[in-house]
Amino acid sequence: MFKISNYFISKSVIFCIFIFPFFSASAFPNNARAIPTDSFILLSLKAKSIFEKSNLRNSVTWSPLLESFSTANPSVKEFLIDANASGLNLNLPLHVFARLEGSKRPDPVIGGFASIKDTKLFDVILSNTAENLGLSEKPSLFPRYGSDKVPYEIGRKGKFAYIMIIIQSTTGNNKIPNDVYLDKIVDSFSINKDLSKLPNSLNNHLSSLKDISIYFDGSGIGRLLELFGGSSQWSDMLSANNWVTNSSSGIHLSSTPGHIKVEFADYSEDNSISTDLESANSKLLDLLPGDSPVAASFRFDRKSVQVFTTNLFKTFFGSLLQNQDVSEFTIPGLNLTADQIFSASDGRFAFSLGGFTPQVIPPNERIPEGEVRLNPSFIGSLGVTDPLLRRQIAIGLESSNPIGSILRLKGIEVFEKDNSLWVATPDYKREINSDKPIRPLSKGRKEFLGSHQLAIDVDVLPLTQSVRKNRNLPFKYFKTLGWIEKIAKARLFKANNQITLSFRFQNLSQNPLESICELIGQEIIDQKNAFIYQAIAQDDFNFLQQTVQDGALINANDHFGHSPLHYAAYKGNARFVDYLLSNGGNPNVRSKHFSTPLHSAAWGRNLKAAEILLEDGADVNARTDEGETPAMTAALRGEKDLLEILFSLSADPHAKDIHGSNLYDLASAGGHMQILDLLGDLKVKNNHPLHAAAGKGDLKEIKKLLKNGNKVDTRDAFGATPIIIATVSGKIDVVKFLLSKKANPMLKAKDGYTMMHAAAFSGNKELVKIAFELGLAINARYGNDGVTPVDVGEDDSPAMPFLRSLGGRRGWELGLAPSK
Repeated sequence: MFKISNYFISKSVIFCIFIFPFFSASAFPNNARAIPTDSFILLSLKAKSIFEKSNLRNSVTWSPLLESFSTANPSVKEFLIDANASGLNLNLPLHVFARLEGSKRPDPVIGGFASIKDTKLFDVILSNTAENLGLSEKPSLFPRYGSDKVPYEIGRKGKFAYIMIIIQSTTGNNKIPNDVYLDKIVDSFSINKDLSKLPNSLNNHLSSLKDISIYFDGSGIGRLLELFGGSSQWSDMLSANNWVTNSSSGIHLSSTPGHIKVEFADYSEDNSISTDLESANSKLLDLLPGDSPVAASFRFDRKSVQVFTTNLFKTFFGSLLQNQDVSEFTIPGLNLTADQIFSASDGRFAFSLGGFTPQVIPPNERIPEGEVRLNPSFIGSLGVTDPLLRRQIAIGLESSNPIGSILRLKGIEVFEKDNSLWVATPDYKREINSDKPIRPLSKGRKEFLGSHQLAIDVDVLPLTQSVRKNRNLPFKYFKTLGWIEKIAKARLFKANNQITLSFRFQNLSQNPLESICELIGQEIIDQKNAFIYQAIAQDDFNFLQQTVQDGALINANDHFGHSPLHYAAYKGNARFVDYLLSNGGNPNVRSKHFSTPLHSAAWGRNLKAAEILLEDGADVNARTDEGETPAMTAALRGEKDLLEILFSLSADPHAKDIHGSNLYDLASAGGHMQILDLLGDLKVKNNHPLHAAAGKGDLKEIKKLLKNGNKVDTRDAFGATPIIIATVSGKIDVVKFLLSKKANPMLKAKDGYTMMHAAAFSGNKELVKIAFELGLAINARYGNDGVTPVDVGEDDSPAMPFLRSLGGRRGWELGLAPSK
């Protein structure tokens, strides 16, 4: 299994911290004069903007990563506290460039530079960095450090910090010593050049910098591919598609709360499209199904399509031509030349993707790890105005040839309609045959697709939900789908010489860069901590020791929001808990929902683990995001001994959560009589007598209260009805009695908690059966995380297999809960 080393973590964190300070908010950065004029790639980063948007300083996910790294590198913590401690000018961007040095056999040079605000402070940091990297100071009029053993150098030239890396293609005796070669590179690094000497395309790019911007010059990239491609294929492709080497382009990424925009600009292109071609796509759009997650429309110049596809065919399938011209080469099975095929389209395309049917292939001899195949349902069209060509292609695709066989195997049919060729999977054949989709495109969606030369519209959730329908997907697929579902909608469109890709996220109040940083940090943690959870689950102490020695992050939460210490406390191995605490574990570390390991020990009914946590300073009054204390957890779970210990350590017996529920309410829900007696002695108030009686199973008291005017569906502080409380505590006779008194089982408590959740929590199979027969949803969702009944049930309870047999699934299997 893949593991991430401490070295990788350290270098990743150094990189993230190092790049953040170098971003700029200005339209045209003042330090652009140091950019080499022959740069063919330029990466510009606005660190001040990104550092603030990513919220790295306050990130709960990154906190244990940065804390671990800061132990050996205190300067990182200093930077997080005060970004000016770097000595760098945070108002100007970092630029990273690539260029070629030499003419006959040039070598790639990669360089980066940033502006400096405090040279004295930076020189100290530079010296310390060089020492850590094993670099020596070089004789010079300015600070610079390098070594003949490494192909890079760091230093300060004037008000600029720089790093230069050389990648030599020459080896053996003819290779120039690294330090000598770098002397030449650094000497040529000019920081005072005239901005007018920069290419116009680069000037245009620099005038519109965003959070992250990348510039590409095709001629330099073409030379690089020719030199290092290792095959004549690159040269052939570049010569066939000279628009690559003759173009300059840029990518700009910007973010605002809930949105990310990526703009692709071609600085050498000036495209327009005729009005008649634009309106001609309307007929194709009329047949696209409006309920499909993905809808796309493309309109390109016919000649451009022909030239591009012809050159692409020559590049990758040139060996098939055998010295024939494309106009002479016949496509097997179609009885048409490649030239006829490539010139058939009039430039109109339309496409809809309805979703996927996943097929899980179990591990076998051919595929040892197994695989998941996503079989799409789709409908697509290609404008072909020539009726003869259209008929020949359609008949050819339906004939007994390799292409036709593949289409039939996948159930794909070919249709001729309205000067177009259509292909569709079985799901959409009716749409074509009836000449009308069941549900047409909405007015807004059709207007978007019809008003751009290239347009793609994606509704993310319906697309991912189609994949989730397969219950046998490996966990890593569910995890990936969960990250994707943070995006609500994506759109790509082209207008003139710019392509824009925009994302709208589910959380419109959070900057997506923060979400992306959280994703990266969580992936690092999950990889680094993969084995420690396995060791705890297997109750293998030697394995646990090894994972800690290998650098496991004891205080970092996993993908589900719990740290190894939470998990060990829940599982109840006191020796494991003690070992983790003695190796840096924080007894008050917080989970995703702010619970502590003491909450986990109470939930897992593990008194010894709780005692060890308390000896190490666990907070007896720590609260979750819903205001639940460890004592409240113990009351719900029936842990009287632990509750008495907590009270002896000043735990508040009168505490209430954010809903207003107190310990008496929770102990009643669990039906724990001894705890209720203890709470009664402490004068903890019984605010909901009917609910308490339902939880205790006291039918006599219930009848009395109902006779005295209490409503059968009265609600407690959490919004629960008596029948929900009786279900939680597993009192079947009370549930049946309340139903006979017309109790409404469909009423939900706060945040969507249902009787089915209560039945799953009780672990009673009979109660799950009653709830299901009453019409309760087996996968009802509760709270912001969309908690399901399977989530709240215990794996070893009699109810769990029954829940699963009825189609019950965990929240992470179902994905994002639908918005209300």
